[in-house]
Amino acid sequence: MLKNRVNELIETTIKRFEKIPTFKSRYRIAITGLSGSGKSVFLTSLINQFLSNRDMVLGDRRGWIAKLRKTTLPISNFPYRKYLERFREEDSKWPDSTKGVSGFLIEIELQSRYSFIENKIIELEFIDYPGEWLLDLPMQFKTFSEWSNYILSLSYFPEKELLAKEWLASIDSLDEKIIIQNYYNYLKALKEAGFSFIQPGHFLQKGELGEEELSFTPLPPDLKNSSLYKRFEKRYNKFIKKMLKAFDKPYFREYDKQIILVDLVKSLQKGYEAFEDMRRAVKEMLSPYSYGHNSFLSKLFLTRIEQVIIVGTKADNIANNQHNNYKQILEDMLKEIIKELEIKQVKVNSTIIASVKSTENVKTKFQGRELSCLKGIVEGESEPSIHYPGEIPEDFHNRESWREREFLFPNFKPKQFPLSDDRAVENIRMKELIELLIGEWL
Repeated sequence: MLKNRVNELIETTIKRFEKIPTFKSRYRIAITGLSGSGKSVFLTSLINQFLSNRDMVLGDRRGWIAKLRKTTLPISNFPYRKYLERFREEDSKWPDSTKGVSGFLIEIELQSRYSFIENKIIELEFIDYPGEWLLDLPMQFKTFSEWSNYILSLSYFPEKELLAKEWLASIDSLDEKIIIQNYYNYLKALKEAGFSFIQPGHFLQKGELGEEELSFTPLPPDLKNSSLYKRFEKRYNKFIKKMLKAFDKPYFREYDKQIILVDLVKSLQKGYEAFEDMRRAVKEMLSPYSYGHNSFLSKLFLTRIEQVIIVGTKADNIANNQHNNYKQILEDMLKEIIKELEIKQVKVNSTIIASVKSTENVKTKFQGRELSCLKGIVEGESEPSIHYPGEIPEDFHNRESWREREFLFPNFKPKQFPLSDDRAVENIRMKELIELLIGEWL
């Protein structure tokens, strides 16, 4: 009652003046994730959530509206409408992976609490960058010899050695063409087997680079005096130089926040080596960014990322009663990264989501035991079926813990998007993520 009276008094006192303006606020958000982490699906769902804001509360604001704008940067606009139409088809389909840098801007107008103050405008600029390219950046800190030794050491890991066998055997031939082709096949096989640490990532997604910059592979030290080694070393250095030039763009710096998407489902299904490989890849992928608290002076020269939100995707592949364990495994995987960020005074949050739901939770009985299962339409099929994905423990202590568990995550088809723009697609925790992302800016 008193609060209402005070507001009326303020309005009466200054109503002869024009409305007090508020300033626009623009924030830049980096979307980061390796291939298959669900970036295209996430961004499509994110835009969909903002535009179909029915019953969605931002902070304590019910009165708000969002509009999709083109990015202000010299990059491609994220093809939201193209992906939306694919999701709206009766036989809805997952969108293709993003192939290059893209972005978009969401303009949010928040209704003012006072009639004499103009509505607040917040602009959120999202930039999506292929994680595979980010993985290549740490190569600049290694000589060709150092990089070769590192990649060769990884190729001898038990789960990778068989995949690398043909490439490693071909090195003795000194046939440049065969060695390069076999290395390309090895990287492709790594990706298909669920591994994430692939260098150079540009081998599988070239971008602006040509064949010449990508005509090298790691070589063992006993070939240092060979002409093949010298040619590959020269091309490696040329690759580094051209790659760094491609990264020296204004849209690659000065982010306020970052969302890191992690496809934990893939590594759970593929096993211990894939899990550790993904941890390694995510750490490398984050190295190009600048993190830390922004003082007044630092903001004048470089905006550092002050908040990181680590997001485990595809939570609809996990039964509801195991979501807490799923989140715990995510945090365990990236605990070293989280600690490093927190030491730099970066606020770190973690959550799990399904950008677009593809399943429903059901209970079934098997051998007298009640199991939490998932019901959905598997890709290639037309009718729903029930699947038991396996149970996620609170943690995995060692390799043996992994061998004791088996997970089965079928590729379910996405649920169809509503045909109306003012209705949001079914999801898991997307609203909570949005609140976590922009709550402090409201």
